[in-house]
Amino acid sequence: MKKLLSIALALAAMSVSAQNAGLKTEGKSAKDIVPASWENVHSVVKDINKDGIKDLVVLAMPTNADKMLKREDGFVINMNEPVVAVYLGKKGGGYKLLRKATNVIPAQDEFFFIENSNITVNSKGVITVSYSTFSSAGSYTNNTRKLQYRYQNGDVYLIGVEDSGLNRATQATTVESTNFLTGKKKVKDGGKERWEKVGKKPLLKLGEELE
Repeated sequence: MKKLLSIALALAAMSVSAQNAGLKTEGKSAKDIVPASWENVHSVVKDINKDGIKDLVVLAMPTNADKMLKREDGFVINMNEPVVAVYLGKKGGGYKLLRKATNVIPAQDEFFFIENSNITVNSKGVITVSYSTFSSAGSYTNNTRKLQYRYQNGDVYLIGVEDSGLNRATQATTVESTNFLTGKKKVKDGGKERWEKVGKKPLLKLGEELE
């Protein structure tokens, strides 16, 4: 009996461990790399470093049990930090992790929600991570953020950010687009548009904190 109990406990521990496992550092596909239990999985296969080999960009939400909040009405809120990861393609096939981050998209909580999270890669290899935020208390504004990254000098760097907001009460919109390559920001407030200089600074890598 004790032996059977020990085996059962060991299997349970292995199950929890598997659920909490992170992204693999290497794999043949997004399905191979991302744990099956993770949610909101998006992936794009495209050559981002222009070496003629397809690369992989992944956005996914872990499902670690200690960060799953179940409300009184039964609705479950996943408060895990979304993960953005970039894998470079290997000559022999498959992908190897270059860089990953958990601070590109904020985590949810009981009153702050993430909607429409997605990743795209254009023909120039520019990666765009986009998402919208919705607050059920304390704010009348729905916000959308788009972050643009580019591979250069052996890594992935943030080259632009666009923040837009919609006031749910007045329907007024504002859009701020910052280009870190030129050091300029375009601001649209209602029907007015202006340019501001923000200055050039060293580019941040994927995962480095944006002020």
